[in-house]
Amino acid sequence: MKNFILRNREILSQSNYIRKADPKRDYWLDFSRNRVRQFYKEFGDKFNIIVAGDPELEGDFFVIPYPALKSVLKDEFLSNDKNGKTRWIGKIRNFQLKIHICQDPLDISLFYGNPEIINTEFKHLEYGEESEKSNEFAIQNRMAEVSARQKQSVFRRKVLSNFENRCCITGIAEDSLLVASHIVPWAAKIDSRLDPGNGLCLSALYDRLFDRGFITLEDDLKVTTTSKKGGFSLPLQKVLNDLERLEIKAESPKKHKLENSYLEYHRDVIFIR
Repeated sequence: MKNFILRNREILSQSNYIRKADPKRDYWLDFSRNRVRQFYKEFGDKFNIIVAGDPELEGDFFVIPYPALKSVLKDEFLSNDKNGKTRWIGKIRNFQLKIHICQDPLDISLFYGNPEIINTEFKHLEYGEESEKSNEFAIQNRMAEVSARQKQSVFRRKVLSNFENRCCITGIAEDSLLVASHIVPWAAKIDSRLDPGNGLCLSALYDRLFDRGFITLEDDLKVTTTSKKGGFSLPLQKVLNDLERLEIKAESPKKHKLENSYLEYHRDVIFIR
């Protein structure tokens, strides 16, 4: 089990209310009114409600301070069940928590995948490899914020600079079309998120092809395309055929070497063979 929360559930549950939710069901979840009251009685406002997602993704979780949920965890939004109105039922879609009956969704993107929010007494818990590098790269706030503010992010600047501000496949240099694309996805591993060795400078179409696993890179930086392309539209087949065995620019990356372990992860987990 790789999920940071589930891996450390026993100790975290001592002062955090933890719920498990299935990403395939829009993170359907419920919160017990009695459990919330118990935590409030013991800790006041100073506890988190944590939602753990995919067990295999280290960073797939939300750590939400209780005060941020007060507006939706009201008795008027409790759902009926066989025991009466004893719980809140909801789901998370696109980082919006929607509690049944409550009309207004709550933006919780700030709290996604961020272990730094967890109470300071748990700072010793390990996530990822213990190293100077992992500590540096583990400090960040949220996936949605990095995506929305990517142009200003440290990761984007380092990755684009690493490829001389050009798409490493096409050579496109227009900044508005360039994406700092993660090799190992944001949610999969916490300590690789801001590592420039985990990034490719790609123009928008090729970023999406890489992100969706239609293409990948071998250790020699040659492009491999999915064997399933025969089922795609003819224009997409042509794009993929033109990419097969193309090598990203020999002079790139300039400073930060792409980690072979990241490339291997993409081939094994993301790539559609």
